[in-house]
Amino acid sequence: MVAVDINGSVAYGGQPGRRHLSGIGASRRSSFLEESLIDHYSYTSVGEAAFYCRQVLAEAGIHLGASSGAVVAACMRYLSEHPDVTDALCICADSGEKYESTVYSDSWIEKIGETLHPAETGRTGGA
Repeated sequence: MVAVDINGSVAYGGQPGRRHLSGIGASRRSSFLEESLIDHYSYTSVGEAAFYCRQVLAEAGIHLGASSGAVVAACMRYLSEHPDVTDALCICADSGEKYESTVYSDSWIEKIGETLHPAETGRTGGA
């Protein structure tokens, strides 16, 4: 299992920093995380999460929320790093309607100093 978080969150022990997304990330370490269940931790940026929210909407018509975009970004990165894995399941628990003014807004992305970009991967193609 891959645990996904956003840059700036300390939920899994990451480096604290500014977090721009709601629904993902925390200012303190998780008290209920069962670390023995986690195989890998992945941190994504706002730009990666927004990129995949928009890509999934354009290609599949599914309106993902910000944390779901982060999950897809982490999945793309993981699949690139583990070419032997051929099947993956992404649990996307939020929808995107409430994120129109954030991850789906070019002006918001620019305002917070982010750029839309795919996860660093060795694979090409869509999500």
